Parts: sequence; structure tokens; C-alpha cells
Amino acid sequence: MRTQQPNSFDGREAPGDRPGDARGGLAPFECRFRPDTGAVGVVRRAFGRWIQARGGVDVDAVDDLLLACSELCTNAVRSASHAEDTVAVRARPSGDAVVLEVEDDGAGFSWPLAHRIQDVPEQDEHGRGLFIVAAITDEMEVEVATGRTVVRCTKRHVLGGQDRARGDATGGRPRWPGAGRRD
Repeated sequence: MRTQQPNSFDGREAPGDRPGDARGGLAPFECRFRPDTGAVGVVRRAFGRWIQARGGVDVDAVDDLLLACSELCTNAVRSASHAEDTVAVRARPSGDAVVLEVEDDGAGFSWPLAHRIQDVPEQDEHGRGLFIVAAITDEMEVEVATGRTVVRCTKRHVLGGQDRARGDATGGRPRWPGAGRRD
């Protein structure tokens, strides 16, 4: 797995440990890896560290982005060839938003999908990820070019100001076991 963060990653730190640039901003994030389901959690954690290093984040929005990252990476792992570095995860700040994209060398697909989430049989383990990502982010688009598929989503109101505590009925506690865990 190769993680690139311009002028910040020298291969000795764990991916995502040094995400800022000299001005204290948030440098772009990129991680390339061989399609392997075991890499999805590693990439998600590196991506989470990258966002949280910024400070002043909306934790609910970060949870949504981490879920989107997992779903998109899982899809890419299933679709990609098994060559080295064929899946790429990139993210960048855009105002108070974070733009996340996952690219692979799979055959691609059209968005929106021809079927609806209601068409996915209840017992099936697959087929809901893109619907979930579309529901929890503000924008989602798919680009298919020669031999590459890129799924890009944008989540607004992630960055800025003070750390924002959860405003739900749990009083800021995670809503399910492991939720909000930042490892």
C-alpha cells in the first residue's frame, strides 16, 4: 500500500499521521493499494486520521465520510483487477467540504443505477453501498474512462470552526458500539 501526501509522507509514519502542510491547512490525501479486502479498514483509518488532524470537524459528517470510504473501497476491491496499486483513494478539502474519490481499473457502471435499493433482495449482502453513499453525502458522481472508474462524493459542512459535538439524543455518545471510534 502506498500513501502519498505531498511533502509529508516519508514511508516511516503510518499513513495519515502527518496530513497538514506548512501553512496548517489540510494537504490532499492519496492512498493506492492492491485490491484486498483487508486493506479497506487500514485505508479508512488513515483517511479518518487525515480528516481529524485538521481539527474543527463535525464528527457526524466524519462518520458519514468514513462509511462512504468503506463502501466505495469495498466496491473498488470487488471490481478491480488484482494488480498492484490499482485502487486509489483521494480526498481534498473544498471550503468546509471534503471531496472523496475512489478509483479502480474495473469495468465501470452507470449512475444512477438501473435498479432501486428496494430491488435488492433482503438476504443479499451486496448491492446497497452506492445507495448508502448517495444518501449520506451531498453529491455523488461516477466517471468511467478508458480502463478506469472514479466514484466521487462530496460532503459539505465537515470542516471549520470548533470541534462540533454530536447534537443527537445520545448526548454526544456514540450511537452504536464502535461508532465514533477514531483508531
